[in-house]
Amino acid sequence: MEHPKDFAKGLSIGIIMDGNGRWAKSRGLPRTAGHKKGAQVFQDIANYCDELGKIAYLTKANRTEQGNRSVYFYAFSTENWKRPAEEVGAIMRLFGEYLIKGFDYKNRNIRICFMGDRTALDPKLQKLMNELETDSASKTGLTVNIAVNYGGRP
Repeated sequence: MEHPKDFAKGLSIGIIMDGNGRWAKSRGLPRTAGHKKGAQVFQDIANYCDELGKIAYLTKANRTEQGNRSVYFYAFSTENWKRPAEEVGAIMRLFGEYLIKGFDYKNRNIRICFMGDRTALDPKLQKLMNELETDSASKTGLTVNIAVNYGGRP
C-alpha cells in the first residue's frame, strides 16, 4: 500500500482483536476458523506497521526512550476464559503457534512485550513469552505489545 512519506509519523495504534468468532459464523465456519484468521490479520497488521516505520511509541512505564515505534494488540481478556474450553484451548494453541512462527523475531529488529497476568497460562506458554521478551529486549525497531489475560473488571 502506498502512503505519503510522513503518513504514520506520530501515529499511535491500539488494536482490539474482536469479532473473529462472528466473522467465522457469518461464513458458516467454526469459531476457531475466525480466531485463526484473526491471528493471520494480527501478523499482517504488525508487518505493515513495521514497514511504515513511523509509528510513534506509546509511552509505557518501563520504556520511554524517544524514537521507538509501537503497536498494541489486545488479544485475550480475562472475560475470554468464559468461552467454551475447546475454544479457549484453540485460541491458546494459536497464540503459541503465532508466537513461535508468526514473525521471524530473531532475524528482525522487532521487540516483543507482553502485558497482563501470565500466571493462568500454560507454563510452556509463559516460558515462551519470557524467552521472546528477553531475546528481543535490545531490539530498537517496532515494539509489538500483546495484552493477554488482561481486564478491568473485578
